[in-house]
Amino acid sequence: MKVYLKRLSLSNFKGIKFESFEFTENETFIHGANGTGKTTLFDSFIWCLFGKDHVGRTDFNLKPYEKSGQTKKKVECEVEAVLFVDSKMLVLKRIYSENWVKPKGEPEEVFKGNETTYFVDGVVCKKSEYDNKVSEICDETVFKAITKPKYRDWE
Repeated sequence: MKVYLKRLSLSNFKGIKFESFEFTENETFIHGANGTGKTTLFDSFIWCLFGKDHVGRTDFNLKPYEKSGQTKKKVECEVEAVLFVDSKMLVLKRIYSENWVKPKGEPEEVFKGNETTYFVDGVVCKKSEYDNKVSEICDETVFKAITKPKYRDWE
Protein backbone atom coordinates (compact mmCIF):
# COMPACT_ATOMS: atom_id res chain seq x y z
CA MET A 1 0.00 0.00 0.00
CA LYS A 2 1.32 3.41 -0.96
CA VAL A 3 0.26 6.31 1.27
CA TYR A 4 1.26 9.94 1.17
CA LEU A 5 0.08 13.12 2.82
CA LYS A 6 -1.01 15.70 0.25
CA ARG A 7 -2.27 18.49 2.51
CA LEU A 8 -2.55 19.20 6.22
CA SER A 9 -4.77 22.09 7.30
CA LEU A 10 -4.87 23.38 10.88
CA SER A 11 -7.28 25.80 12.45
CA ASN A 12 -6.82 27.02 16.05
CA PHE A 13 -4.48 24.15 16.81
CA LYS A 14 -2.07 25.07 19.62
CA GLY A 15 -0.16 28.13 18.37
CA ILE A 16 -1.40 28.04 14.78
CA LYS A 17 -4.51 30.15 14.03
CA PHE A 18 -4.88 28.84 10.48
CA GLU A 19 -2.38 27.30 8.12
CA SER A 20 -2.46 24.82 5.30
CA PHE A 21 0.60 22.85 4.22
CA GLU A 22 0.97 21.15 0.83
CA PHE A 23 3.17 18.11 0.29
CA THR A 24 4.27 16.04 -2.67
CA GLU A 25 4.92 12.33 -3.04
CA ASN A 26 8.64 13.01 -2.59
CA GLU A 27 10.28 13.27 0.81
CA THR A 28 9.44 16.37 2.78
CA PHE A 29 11.81 17.84 5.32
CA ILE A 30 10.47 20.21 7.94
CA HIS A 31 13.09 22.27 9.69
CA GLY A 32 13.35 25.54 11.56
CA ALA A 33 14.45 27.18 14.77
CA ASN A 34 13.07 26.11 18.13
CA GLY A 35 9.56 27.39 18.76
CA THR A 36 8.57 27.75 15.09
CA GLY A 37 5.90 25.02 15.04
CA LYS A 38 7.62 21.83 13.88
CA THR A 39 6.30 19.76 16.79
CA THR A 40 2.89 21.44 16.56
CA LEU A 41 2.68 20.38 12.92
CA PHE A 42 3.57 16.78 13.79
CA ASP A 43 1.19 16.80 16.78
CA SER A 44 -1.63 17.96 14.53
CA PHE A 45 -1.10 15.06 12.15
CA ILE A 46 -0.84 12.50 14.97
CA TRP A 47 -3.94 13.98 16.62
CA CYS A 48 -5.87 13.84 13.35
CA LEU A 49 -5.02 10.17 12.93
CA PHE A 50 -4.94 8.82 16.49
CA GLY A 51 -6.20 11.52 18.88
CA LYS A 52 -2.80 11.83 20.58
CA ASP A 53 0.27 14.06 20.57
CA HIS A 54 3.79 13.02 19.55
CA VAL A 55 4.49 11.41 22.95
CA GLY A 56 1.22 9.47 23.02
CA ARG A 57 -0.85 11.67 25.36
CA THR A 58 -4.57 11.94 24.73
CA ASP A 59 -5.03 14.69 27.32
CA PHE A 60 -2.62 17.28 25.93
CA ASN A 61 -3.82 20.86 25.45
CA LEU A 62 -4.44 21.50 21.78
CA LYS A 63 -6.35 24.75 22.31
CA PRO A 64 -4.60 28.04 21.53
CA TYR A 65 -3.65 30.44 24.34
CA GLU A 66 -4.59 34.05 25.01
CA LYS A 67 -1.79 36.53 25.67
CA SER A 68 -2.71 36.22 29.36
CA GLY A 69 -1.68 32.55 29.29
CA GLN A 70 -5.25 31.21 29.55
CA THR A 71 -6.63 28.92 26.87
CA LYS A 72 -9.01 30.60 24.46
CA LYS A 73 -12.69 29.94 25.10
CA LYS A 74 -15.32 28.93 22.54
CA VAL A 75 -12.74 28.05 19.88
CA GLU A 76 -12.95 25.01 17.62
CA CYS A 77 -9.67 23.22 16.98
CA GLU A 78 -9.66 21.54 13.60
CA VAL A 79 -7.20 19.42 11.65
CA GLU A 80 -7.85 18.06 8.18
CA ALA A 81 -5.49 15.65 6.43
CA VAL A 82 -5.79 14.90 2.73
CA LEU A 83 -4.11 11.58 2.03
CA PHE A 84 -3.64 9.55 -1.10
CA VAL A 85 -3.94 5.82 -0.40
CA ASP A 86 -3.04 3.75 -3.46
CA SER A 87 -3.79 6.82 -5.62
CA LYS A 88 -7.27 7.31 -4.10
CA MET A 89 -7.91 10.49 -2.14
CA LEU A 90 -9.03 10.18 1.49
CA VAL A 91 -9.92 13.19 3.63
CA LEU A 92 -9.81 12.79 7.40
CA LYS A 93 -10.86 15.57 9.75
CA ARG A 94 -11.27 16.02 13.50
CA ILE A 95 -12.91 18.98 15.17
CA TYR A 96 -12.49 19.54 18.90
CA SER A 97 -15.02 21.95 20.33
CA GLU A 98 -16.39 23.18 23.62
CA ASN A 99 -19.96 22.36 24.57
CA TRP A 100 -21.66 25.40 26.12
CA VAL A 101 -25.31 25.34 27.24
CA LYS A 102 -27.59 27.99 28.67
CA PRO A 103 -29.59 26.45 31.52
CA LYS A 104 -33.21 27.53 31.70
CA GLY A 105 -33.56 30.64 33.81
CA GLU A 106 -29.81 31.28 34.03
CA PRO A 107 -28.30 34.49 32.61
CA GLU A 108 -25.13 32.92 31.19
CA GLU A 109 -23.98 29.83 29.35
CA VAL A 110 -22.23 27.07 31.28
CA PHE A 111 -19.31 24.99 29.97
CA LYS A 112 -20.31 21.31 29.83
CA GLY A 113 -17.09 19.82 28.45
CA ASN A 114 -15.33 19.20 25.17
CA GLU A 115 -16.39 17.00 22.29
CA THR A 116 -14.76 15.71 19.14
CA THR A 117 -16.50 15.37 15.79
CA TYR A 118 -15.07 13.00 13.18
CA PHE A 119 -15.31 13.21 9.39
CA VAL A 120 -14.26 10.80 6.65
CA ASP A 121 -14.43 12.28 3.15
CA GLY A 122 -16.60 15.13 4.44
CA VAL A 123 -19.18 12.89 6.13
CA VAL A 124 -19.67 12.92 9.90
CA CYS A 125 -19.07 9.51 11.43
CA LYS A 126 -18.70 7.74 14.77
CA LYS A 127 -15.30 7.55 16.46
CA SER A 128 -15.22 3.78 15.91
CA GLU A 129 -15.80 4.20 12.16
CA TYR A 130 -13.10 6.87 11.98
CA ASP A 131 -10.62 4.73 13.93
CA ASN A 132 -11.35 1.75 11.69
CA LYS A 133 -10.69 3.83 8.56
CA VAL A 134 -7.36 5.04 9.99
CA SER A 135 -6.33 1.51 11.02
CA GLU A 136 -6.98 0.31 7.45
CA ILE A 137 -4.24 2.72 6.35
CA CYS A 138 -1.67 2.09 9.07
CA ASP A 139 -1.55 0.55 12.51
CA GLU A 140 -0.59 3.08 15.20
CA THR A 141 2.41 1.03 16.37
CA VAL A 142 3.74 0.73 12.81
CA PHE A 143 3.19 4.46 12.29
CA LYS A 144 5.25 5.25 15.40
CA ALA A 145 8.01 2.91 14.26
CA ILE A 146 8.34 4.56 10.85
CA THR A 147 8.05 8.18 12.04
CA LYS A 148 10.12 8.21 15.25
CA PRO A 149 13.82 7.55 14.71
CA LYS A 150 14.32 6.45 18.34
CA TYR A 151 11.11 4.41 18.64
CA ARG A 152 11.20 1.23 20.72
CA ASP A 153 8.12 -0.97 20.98
CA TRP A 154 8.65 -1.43 24.73
CA GLU A 155 8.14 2.30 25.41
